[in-house]
Amino acid sequence: MRYLSILGIVTIFILLYACGGSEMEQGDKSYAEANYTLAINHYLKFKKDHPDDPKIKSKLALAYFQKGKELYTKTKNIKSFAGNYAKAESYVESPGEDPNFNKAFSSLLYELAIAYQNARPENEVQKEQYFNNTLDYLNLALEFDGDNEQAETALQKIYDENFEAMFNKGVDFYKRARREKNNDLYLSAEYYLSRADHFNPGDPKTEEYLSKVRKQTLSILKNSGPVSFCVVGYKKDKGYFLTDITASNFTSATMEIDPNNFQLELDDGSLINMDGKKTADFDKALTTKTALEPRKLLDGVLAFKVPAKTKVLAMIYTNEDGREVRKYFP
Repeated sequence: MRYLSILGIVTIFILLYACGGSEMEQGDKSYAEANYTLAINHYLKFKKDHPDDPKIKSKLALAYFQKGKELYTKTKNIKSFAGNYAKAESYVESPGEDPNFNKAFSSLLYELAIAYQNARPENEVQKEQYFNNTLDYLNLALEFDGDNEQAETALQKIYDENFEAMFNKGVDFYKRARREKNNDLYLSAEYYLSRADHFNPGDPKTEEYLSKVRKQTLSILKNSGPVSFCVVGYKKDKGYFLTDITASNFTSATMEIDPNNFQLELDDGSLINMDGKKTADFDKALTTKTALEPRKLLDGVLAFKVPAKTKVLAMIYTNEDGREVRKYFP
């Protein structure tokens, strides 16, 4: 029996050797030969038996990403590239400890960004989506590898080329909004001036106009959902930041508004939660969850204790699905 067991073990090793090694080794061989579909199959089989292996996720991510790039190179179909990236992203969401992987993933993110930049959109909505995807993937490429010069150069070129256009559009919408007393135009002005500020942070003219616009948009209730809000009034008082807000439910079902989901963002990067005790001092205090029917409004006061010598940049409400609604202070 002992000899039989040894013979069985030897047979297994022979079979493994004949098949080219383990599933991971075979996957690596296929990957090196640019046979990414076969590599993925081997990696998935290995992962099934070794779900906690620290290397397999990054190997799958690169294989899927490379497969997407290969399909895009052949067909110029951006959906095939993006679809395989989505599969890659399910295995790796952020930079890891392996610098070689980070560089490889960053390089592929750059390729995906340029693919979106060169893609032909079918309409204006898709054009905006492709533009945003280009920026997002270039920025993500730099997160994975800060030394990715291609991504940095491409991103700066986009910023330089689009800053003036965004600024001019924002100023034009602001001037039209003043003439026509149109809230939608103020919201458009804020959108374009915010983009300009992102492209060229600290530009004094942009910040000047953005401040003027936000004096108007702060109290405008944007028709978007599921929950939207605006700040009707605010003031600092003895270490507290007091706000009078209006919220609306833009869904077709009753929703709960939770005052604990409101936060202030300060200029030092910190987030401040609502102060329930101070809020309770006011007649229209929002201290508990409130059921809000579709298309109904909710008015109330929220108080926040803020440190001295800090500036409040924005108020944030986080919806149940994790999405944030922001209103910026001038």
